[in-house]
Amino acid sequence: MSIEIRGRTPDSGEGERFTTEKDTWEALTYVLHQAGAAVPPEWSARDGSGLEDAGQCSALANRLERYLETHADERFFVDVRGKVTPPYGISVGRDEIEQFIRFLRASGGFEIHLA
Repeated sequence: MSIEIRGRTPDSGEGERFTTEKDTWEALTYVLHQAGAAVPPEWSARDGSGLEDAGQCSALANRLERYLETHADERFFVDVRGKVTPPYGISVGRDEIEQFIRFLRASGGFEIHLA
């Protein structure tokens, strides 16, 4: 199952959409939480919730960048109980996180949907 995150007011093609698998999205939201971001439960519902504007997206992108600066891992693993336990469970790669950061910077806010 895929998740499609659609930009609200994208200022480039990178901000139009970010598509990923459900498990990768769950791992990414865990990394967001580890980075200190408040991840609302609605983001798991994939019902159009998300962030309203570019300012919120920029703040989230900054938080993720700071997190990556202090974590050299190329892949982040999460087991189903929310513990970091490589190589078990679900994961998200550093490249996918960096792609999400670029999406955030260009999206103007976003909505989360099933693809």
